[in-house]
Amino acid sequence: MTVFHYGLVKPRLTTLIVTIFLNETAGERPNEEWEQRLRDHSPEYRAFERRAESSEDVPEKTGTWRDLFLP
Repeated sequence: MTVFHYGLVKPRLTTLIVTIFLNETAGERPNEEWEQRLRDHSPEYRAFERRAESSEDVPEKTGTWRDLFLP
């Protein structure tokens, strides 16, 4: 039963939820007020925006928890 749930049901439910979300939010833009609040209160968000706007290569290590799990 566990194999059935985690092997078939859960992946399909996840796909369904993501598909519904993408269809419902198609064409919408982020709220400018919330973007500004993120910039004001989150140095990680500001660093994310800087990396997105720059044309530099992505560093091997990001200095976050992801370094522990991602190759």
